[in-house]
Amino acid sequence: MTVADVQLFVTSAVGGAMVGETVEGIARYPINLRYPQSWRDSPQALRQLPILTPMKQQITLADVADVKVSTGPSMLKTENARPTSWIYIDARDRDMVSVVHDLQKAIAEKVQLKPGTSVAFSGQFELLERANHKLKLMVPMTLMIIFVLLYLAFRRVGEALLIISSVPFALVGGIWLLWWMGFHLSVATGTGFIALAGVAAEFGVVMLMYLRHAIEAEPSLNNPQTFSEQKLDEALYHGRGPARAPESDDGGGDYRWSAADSVWNGSRFRGDEPDCRADDWRHDHRAFAIAVYYPGGI
Repeated sequence: MTVADVQLFVTSAVGGAMVGETVEGIARYPINLRYPQSWRDSPQALRQLPILTPMKQQITLADVADVKVSTGPSMLKTENARPTSWIYIDARDRDMVSVVHDLQKAIAEKVQLKPGTSVAFSGQFELLERANHKLKLMVPMTLMIIFVLLYLAFRRVGEALLIISSVPFALVGGIWLLWWMGFHLSVATGTGFIALAGVAAEFGVVMLMYLRHAIEAEPSLNNPQTFSEQKLDEALYHGRGPARAPESDDGGGDYRWSAADSVWNGSRFRGDEPDCRADDWRHDHRAFAIAVYYPGGI
């Protein structure tokens, strides 16, 4: 009698084995067969389980195995054909990336792993790392695409660079609010900043076009003999007003929706809350900063 025979007996006699199927109308039910519960409800009863050997001899389970109660893992998990043990970590008042970096540093300095043993961090940290790698590629690509589109629109490198250089000023408001409210940078806020960069560039196009039209509409500014800085300031001041009107409708709508969504949904959307609240000041600060920046740049 081999070890496999004993294990097969324990699996069938204690765990049960499907020996048939019954049909009741349109339903089918499996028929499982195993020893009665009174024969397997304690270690003493398990030791007395009768076993029939291939030689037709009856023995007990205690004759071929040690039956005892011991502690062990509730489940054996493997990954990449290696046994694993999982430890769940929850960060409080800190972002997950910095927590994992501190843990990696502490493990490298204070823990000596046995040969064949390794430590890996997965879950939310792994997703954030993947997102950060993608953002490192997407952010430069986004700025490059914006610059190309601006150059195709104005056909002048200087004006395209003027609009691109204003984008960081539009993002300052969101960064200030994240710091003030104690939020950390995440995938949601990073995605919001990318979207805001496009909206800020759009605002810049509208502002720059209105300012150019205001300057071209003033004949004295096109003549070097009649040009004066006072008239230029007046033209920029009056041109900046109409430029803010169409954009303020869009920005104000985003502001009102974002604030209302943050308040009305409450804690139900806590995961989106940093992005929503930062968006409030992003649009507000964007309109103020660019409205001051473009006239100065021109």
